[in-house]
Amino acid sequence: AWLDRVTYRFLPESSVRTGALLSGQLDAIEGISGNDAGEFKDSSDFIYQHALNTGTPYSLYLNVDYGPTQDVRVRQAISSGLDIDPLLKSVYRGERTRGWGITSPVEPLYDKALEGKYGNQPDAANRLLDEAGWATRDSEGFRSKAGQRLSIEVIQAQATVRDQRDVLLQAIQAQARQRLGVDFRLRYVDSGTYAEVRNSGRFGAIANSNIETDGIDIENHYRPISQGGAINYSRVNDAQINALLDKAAGTLDVAQRRQAYSELQNRALIQLALAVPLYQPEDQIAAARYVHGYGFRSFKQMPENAYEVWLSDR
Repeated sequence: AWLDRVTYRFLPESSVRTGALLSGQLDAIEGISGNDAGEFKDSSDFIYQHALNTGTPYSLYLNVDYGPTQDVRVRQAISSGLDIDPLLKSVYRGERTRGWGITSPVEPLYDKALEGKYGNQPDAANRLLDEAGWATRDSEGFRSKAGQRLSIEVIQAQATVRDQRDVLLQAIQAQARQRLGVDFRLRYVDSGTYAEVRNSGRFGAIANSNIETDGIDIENHYRPISQGGAINYSRVNDAQINALLDKAAGTLDVAQRRQAYSELQNRALIQLALAVPLYQPEDQIAAARYVHGYGFRSFKQMPENAYEVWLSDR
């Protein structure tokens, strides 16, 4: 190693980290908000880098076993009715990559054909909700049926509230009300409550992502819970999806696996609307120009350790 020592400081607020680097209190930082990225990009004083993580995008997983989202028409309406792109541009100032599939764009199993295949179709979405029986509006403009409001409780673990995800969820909540008359009720919970709610299955949706590699993450998300689906937030148990997972697991041929996962993604996202991908998590780093050797590891695309870092004269 080139350095005699490395001092790590934990500054939870992105704006505080940015200010500390700009003022020379720090040599490098990780985790930069979309609002702050412009301070470092194309700057003669700093080096800015970002890398998409592997694994699944931050997504809204819709529960097929509980509440209104048991009806595939409701899930399809949410998937087709929301317009995610302008929300990402507003919240992140264009500094985040839209999620479309069930894996990261940097992975060989990513299906580019899904891009633009769903979303931003409010008329079709509202017709689906009418057909599902949610045709009446209450005094606040929300859809209702038999006196019950179309409410979907969205669970977000406090431990994974980062990267302005709370702001993004609030924007989605507002859009769902305005466009569809759907009441997204956001509920932030601690780790213990999160585990209890997940295990009980009594929730409308879970918002989360997972940093993994290749097909392992897809198995964990879409295998039945009783068969190892550790993060099967949508609680799906679909014969076609199970068969495609078996097919993909039974070959080492990348082309055959890609085809199986392409069919799986079409089934999961288009036909069954199990999830609404939002954006692909990434890591961002910025450093003063005199910091060298600071970058990302290829595995999971996360910031590398400081072993190769060295400093030139300031």
